[in-house]
Amino acid sequence: MALPSMLAKQSGVYVRSNGRSGLSTSSYKGLGSLQTPVTINGVNMQSPMNGTIDLTLINGFHFNVLSLGHQYNDQVGSSNMGNSIDLCSSIQEPTIDYNLGFNSLLGRTLGLKCSGEKERWRYGISVLADNSPNAIDLSIYGLDEKQENANYSRYSLLFQNDLRLKNNNQWNSTFYFVSGESGVPQTLVDRNQNRQQDVLGSLSNRYVHRITSTGLLELNNQIAFQNIRFDNKLVGVTESQAVSVNTTLRYWKNIWENWNTAIGLANENTIYNSDALETPTSWNRYRAFLQVNRKGRKSQFDADLGGQLYSQTLHPNFRIQHASVYRQRLRLKTSVERVFRLPTLNELYWYEPGRAFGNSNIEPEQGYKADVIASYSRIRFSLSLNPHAGRYENWVEWRGFPIIRPVNVRNVSVVGTEIQGSYRISLGQASIISQVTYHWVRSRYAGLNWFESNNSQLIFTPEHTGNTTITYLASTLSAYINAQFIGKNYVTSDNSIFLEPFTQLEVGGSYQMKNWRFGTTISNILNQPYFTQPNSPMPGRLLTLNINYNIPLKKT
Repeated sequence: MALPSMLAKQSGVYVRSNGRSGLSTSSYKGLGSLQTPVTINGVNMQSPMNGTIDLTLINGFHFNVLSLGHQYNDQVGSSNMGNSIDLCSSIQEPTIDYNLGFNSLLGRTLGLKCSGEKERWRYGISVLADNSPNAIDLSIYGLDEKQENANYSRYSLLFQNDLRLKNNNQWNSTFYFVSGESGVPQTLVDRNQNRQQDVLGSLSNRYVHRITSTGLLELNNQIAFQNIRFDNKLVGVTESQAVSVNTTLRYWKNIWENWNTAIGLANENTIYNSDALETPTSWNRYRAFLQVNRKGRKSQFDADLGGQLYSQTLHPNFRIQHASVYRQRLRLKTSVERVFRLPTLNELYWYEPGRAFGNSNIEPEQGYKADVIASYSRIRFSLSLNPHAGRYENWVEWRGFPIIRPVNVRNVSVVGTEIQGSYRISLGQASIISQVTYHWVRSRYAGLNWFESNNSQLIFTPEHTGNTTITYLASTLSAYINAQFIGKNYVTSDNSIFLEPFTQLEVGGSYQMKNWRFGTTISNILNQPYFTQPNSPMPGRLLTLNINYNIPLKKT
C-alpha cells in the first residue's frame, strides 16, 4: 500500500494529493509538509531542495511499522518543527515472500522480500515494481471521459544489514532507492501534458562502539542523492540534482544509577545544481546537542537541547518531556519544545526569470509548542487524549504576481486535540477490534501578540479529520471496514474558497491458506467524487487484489 493511503486510513495525518500518480504531501497538528519530517529507520528523507518529499515515492510494502513521533537532535538530517512520520523496517525471520497485486485501474504490482541470518550477520531486502495507466473514469465528476496523462511507473528497493561485532559493537545500514516516472494528472480545467521523473537514493550507516561498560560512541552517516526532472510542455525541462552527506556523532554514558547523558555534533552538507539556479550552490551546517535522561520505576524525564548557527545567529531548540504511570493503567506524558526550520535551497536560491526567485534574506521559521498525552488502558480497552498548542513566527510563503518569491509574511497559532480509542471483543479464537481517531485543529494566521489570531485557517489544513476502523480477526480469515472523514478544507489564505467535506468508505479482507495469502480491498465504495486540492479528481470505486506466497528458510 502506498504511504498516502496508509496515513489517511491509520492516523490523524491529512494527505493532500494530486491522485495516485501526482504529488502527495502531508499536514499534521496544524503544520504542513515543509514542517513535517518523514524518516526511514531514523533518517530524515526530506529534500534539501524543496524541503518536502512526495509521499507517493514511498510504498508501505517495504516497512512493517508506521508511527508518529518526535524528531530528536541526534537524528540524521535537518532539524524541523513538526512531529515526524516514522517508517521502520525490522529484519524478519529468514524467509522469501512473493507478492502480486492488481487493481481495477489496470495497475500491477510485483514484489519480493527476502531475509536471512548467518551467525552474527542478518540481512533483509525488498524489491517492488508498481505501474498503472491510472485512467480515472470522470463520469462521477460529470464528464464522459477518462483522465489523461495520469500513468505512472515506480521501482523501489530497500536493503538492510545488521552485523554484531566483537565486544558488543554493532554496525547496521539501510539503503533505500526509488525511481519513478509519471504524468502530472490533468485537472478538470487544465489539459497539461507535463511529465516528471524522480530518482532518490539514500545509504545510511550506523556504527556503535562500546568504549566502557557504561559508555558508548555512536556514529551515523547518510549519503543521499536526489534528481528531479520536470518536463513542462509549455516552458521546457527543468532538471535539479542534490547530493547530501549528513553525519551525526554522539557519545552516550550512564552517569549515575538511572541517569544517562549524551553529547553530540551533527553536520549537514549538500551540493545543489539545477537549471533554475544561476550557479551551483551548497550548504554546510553544523549543530551541537546535549541529551539527558532519567528513567525511574514509574516515571521518565528527558531533555534534548541543541543549537545551530545560521547566518551568524545561533538558533537554539529544546525538548523537555516528563512521562509517568499512575496505578499501572493511566499514563501521562507532557512536553514543551522550542523548534525551528532553516530555509531550503529553493527558498534561498531559486532563479527562474519571469516566474519565481529565491530570497537569501528570509528568516528561519521558529516557535514554541506543547503536548499533553493522557492515556488509559485495560485488557480490551484503550483511550488517549492529546491536546496540543503551538505558536510559530516568520512563517514562509511564496507570494507575488506575476513573479513569486518566498517571504516571511505571518505568524501562525495552533491549538488542537487528537483523540484515539480502541476496543476488543473476543469471540472464541476470533476477535473484533474497533479503532477510532479524531483530530480537531485550529491553525490560524496570527498577529504579533502571542494570543492574537484572526479567523483564517491555514490552507490545506482541515479543522476536522477522523477515521474509524472495525476489524474481524480469526486464524485464517480477516476483514475490515474503514470510514475516513475530512472536514472543510480552505485553499485560499482569506478562506474565501474551500473544498467540501467528504467521507470515504473502504472494505477489505484476507484469507490465509498454508503459505498462501489472498487479499482484497474496495476503496471509495460509494463511488463519490471528492477533492483534496482544487479540480484534481480522485479515483472512484477501486478494486484491488493481492496474492502473497511465503517460503520460510532455515537459519544457517
